[in-house]
Amino acid sequence: MIFGCGPTREERDRRAKEWHRFFPLFPRTVRVVDGECFCAWLEPIERRAIAIYYWPERCVYWEYRALPQNGGVNGNTI
Repeated sequence: MIFGCGPTREERDRRAKEWHRFFPLFPRTVRVVDGECFCAWLEPIERRAIAIYYWPERCVYWEYRALPQNGGVNGNTI
């Protein structure tokens, strides 16, 4: 029997390093302005991996950002 096992580890890592939509179930900091954090949860945001380590197991560090509101008019975000 031959079947697909999904993407390779290299392909998963490449995709993780690109911005993609994410639905946080817990608050995530999406912006810091003058030392004040702005968080989002229970609404779509974007994330990307900024570091991926494999020892002793896979460990990923994420960067988050808010989606542009109103279709990105004037670059407004949270």
